[in-house]
Amino acid sequence: MATVDKVHYSREPMATMVLPRPSGAKKIPAGSPPYYEYLPLIILMAAAGQMALVYWKKRAPRNFQTVSMYGVWLFPFGRCLYNGCPMFLTLWTVVSAVTLVLFIRPHMYQPRLIYKWFYWVYQASSMFAIIGATVL
Repeated sequence: MATVDKVHYSREPMATMVLPRPSGAKKIPAGSPPYYEYLPLIILMAAAGQMALVYWKKRAPRNFQTVSMYGVWLFPFGRCLYNGCPMFLTLWTVVSAVTLVLFIRPHMYQPRLIYKWFYWVYQASSMFAIIGATVL
């Protein structure tokens, strides 16, 4: 049990205290403004970007959907190429190839196959998420 005389209280204000930084953290140059001064700018930019997206979606919905679809499909692939994640790249390529084959192949039971495929992908993802959460 700690007593009051063993606890160290600092008399300097919190804003002037120098907190220890992790060894890999970047040094902040002297005279740089604190990060919280950029918060209004970040909020303003996010709001402006959201308004631009809503305007684009309203003016050209097909173009917006096409660009969004390719962006959502290719962004993780490009990010993993940049970071060097071969396992994800392999899995992403296999899933994309199977999906492409299902969409291109003419078949009278096409909608049923596509729904089964995406349902299986959903079940596999859920299973891996539960296993991963259990392991952690």
